[in-house]
Amino acid sequence: IGPLLRYLAHPTVILPRTEMGGLVVHEANSCGSAVIATKTGGLMNSVIHGENGFLTDLNLEAVKGAICQGLDTEWDRSYLMNRPLNHTWKQQVNYYLTVLAHTSSV
Repeated sequence: IGPLLRYLAHPTVILPRTEMGGLVVHEANSCGSAVIATKTGGLMNSVIHGENGFLTDLNLEAVKGAICQGLDTEWDRSYLMNRPLNHTWKQQVNYYLTVLAHTSSV
């Protein structure tokens, strides 16, 4: 494959300490890219470990391992691109309402 396609075939890496929603996962998947993400917030609901990406702890060895695993995995790009079509705004709003209810009770 050409250099551009090889670049596009790499997973998207998302390493925040906190993340309220997981829309970035759906955006990456819709482009055919798997996601390597930290185990935080909405990312844990959006990344199905091994299916559309990998979840990792936020430390150098864990991130390195997840990126290597993501690069070595043969991802089903068609599946990744169609996966976000099953995501609805209603699901996202319900998630935000759950988070807000939890944080307001703390």
